[in-house]
Amino acid sequence: MRIYISGKMTGLDKKEYVGKFNAAEKRLRGEGYEVINPVTVDAYGLDYEKSMAIDLILLESCDGIYMLDNWKESKGARIERNHAMSMGIIILYENQPVFQKFTDSIRSVTEKITEVAGI
Repeated sequence: MRIYISGKMTGLDKKEYVGKFNAAEKRLRGEGYEVINPVTVDAYGLDYEKSMAIDLILLESCDGIYMLDNWKESKGARIERNHAMSMGIIILYENQPVFQKFTDSIRSVTEKITEVAGI
């Protein structure tokens, strides 16, 4: 499952938002997800509009979007969330029990498929 990370960047110190996004990426990869971290794309010095256009295209290639706790403070993150909703993409939120329950369910299904398939 591929997950796109969304959260506030504009107005934050680069070190702060890079740290938040990279920590989320590490957590998600640790749970076995393939991760799209927009910090790696936005680092190329593109202007806001071009970055958002690329980010929305990347989001469309994902099964889920992972909203960092500060997403409501970000116009771009709100746009990404609304786009995900319009595309039927699963929305996960940082530090909410539903994320852990979802992750546990995915792990359980994966284990059962592996067991049945004899892999």
